[in-house]
Amino acid sequence: MTATATRAAYPTDVPAAAQANTPAGAVAFANYFFGRMNTAYTTGQAGLLSPLTTTRCARCATFEADLAALAAQGRHTVSGPVQLRGSNPSKEAHRADQTVVDVLFKMLPVKIVDAGGAAVGTVPDTRGIYVVAMVRDGSVWRVDGIELLQ
Repeated sequence: MTATATRAAYPTDVPAAAQANTPAGAVAFANYFFGRMNTAYTTGQAGLLSPLTTTRCARCATFEADLAALAAQGRHTVSGPVQLRGSNPSKEAHRADQTVVDVLFKMLPVKIVDAGGAAVGTVPDTRGIYVVAMVRDGSVWRVDGIELLQ
């Protein structure tokens, strides 16, 4: 008998604009995804991204693993490190079933603290463009891949 992984329920707080099956809906969903990443960082809660992704998204799995490691140590950030500087439909090559959004971002160098509030590190200060490929899964968006452009 083989065990199958169960995916957490799709969030109920996805804004209506981020549910629309349009290029603008894809942009709004990408913004929601990175906002949820900020929530995961500031609360030290793992598992917030995986309901929004497909199993093909390797970078999503890396994000989730990093957040899980932080949570396992009882750590979180003092504020959201992901600052979005712009999101637009992409012209990058992609599969026919994908909608792609370019997300200009900056990771702010915010403090990482332990459960007692003591500083234990800082998020690295980085910036770039994420090329976020999304697919429709029934009536919802899921992130199918994220590539980093510098």
